[in-house]
Amino acid sequence: MDRRIRFLFILIAILLGVIVALVAGILTGAAGNSVPQAILTGGTAFAGTVTLALLVMSVAGVFDPALDEEPGRRR
Repeated sequence: MDRRIRFLFILIAILLGVIVALVAGILTGAAGNSVPQAILTGGTAFAGTVTLALLVMSVAGVFDPALDEEPGRRR
């Protein structure tokens, strides 16, 4: 798999983490908690989401170096 494709998968994981962090922070703030608590909750949600997304992609073989070798392709 091309490095650009891997980069796009990592970018997708990060963007997914940003979306989840925003939702978690907004919901925490709407529940009446303080702004620092909302930021902390959003940061935790971001870290957990990106970690889980990259782990799932890794287990699915997205980052497998054996996929780099395409038959008939010369470098």
